[in-house]
Amino acid sequence: VYALACYFTGRNEQAEKSYIELAKIRPDSGQSYFALGNFFADTGRDTEAVRAFGQAAKIEPDNPLNSYMYGVELVRTQRIPEAAAQLTRALRLNGKHADSHYWLGKVNLSQDRREAALVEFEKAEKWEPKHIGACYQLTLLNKRSGNSGKAREAAEKHAAQDRHCHTGIVAGDEG
Repeated sequence: VYALACYFTGRNEQAEKSYIELAKIRPDSGQSYFALGNFFADTGRDTEAVRAFGQAAKIEPDNPLNSYMYGVELVRTQRIPEAAAQLTRALRLNGKHADSHYWLGKVNLSQDRREAALVEFEKAEKWEPKHIGACYQLTLLNKRSGNSGKAREAAEKHAAQDRHCHTGIVAGDEG
C-alpha cells in the first residue's frame, strides 16, 4: 500500500524502492512482481516491466493476467514471437479475456496476418462489445478488405463508443 501511495503522490523513487523491497521480501510471490511490473509499465520502463512480468508469470504460470501483461510488454518491446506465446497462454487460461484477444490481434497484424487478426478482434468485441480498440481495428480491416457493410457497422460502433467515452467531458455535453 505504501508503494502505491508513493506512486499516486508522485514520489516515484520511493515507490520503486518499495516495490523492489516487496519483491525481495516475497520472492516467491507473483503478486509482488506483478505490482513491480505495473509500476514499470506505468512509468514507461517497458524493458524492466518485461522482466518483472516475466518473473510473475514464472512464479504463477496459471494466472492469466501474468501471461497477459507479460505478453503486452513483450509487444511493446518488439519481442513478437514471445508475445504471441504469452498471449496465447493467457487465452488458454481465460479464453474470454477481451484484451488478450485484442493484443493477439495486434501481434497478428504486425506479422501481416490480417485474417487471424480479424478473428482475434472479433473475439475481443464478442467478449467486450464496447471494446473501442477492437471496433476501430475491425473498421480498418473490413474497409481494407472491401467489406463496406461490416466496416460501416464497426465504424458506427466505434463512433458510438467514442461519443460515450467523451460524454460529460465538455461543458454542456450531457448526452
